[in-house]
Amino acid sequence: MVFESEIENAKNSLIGKNDISLQRNAAINSRISIPYLYGLDPNEPFSFANKIRSINKAEVDFVIQKFLDKTNFVTVSVDPN
Repeated sequence: MVFESEIENAKNSLIGKNDISLQRNAAINSRISIPYLYGLDPNEPFSFANKIRSINKAEVDFVIQKFLDKTNFVTVSVDPN
């Protein structure tokens, strides 16, 4: 599966990117108005970090087991020829 340190690095990266994206007024407007139009919580961008921090290794391992099957996958190779 994955190491705890990998999960923490991914969490920090996602939270950092979200925080940076909220530094522009246009981005804040977009991130609030789109969920509102779909009847979702317009405060989601501001609770994102807490939701990401709450994810634990057991949940990540469960999702890996459920969706990443070593016997059923597709390999894509890109070749200039």
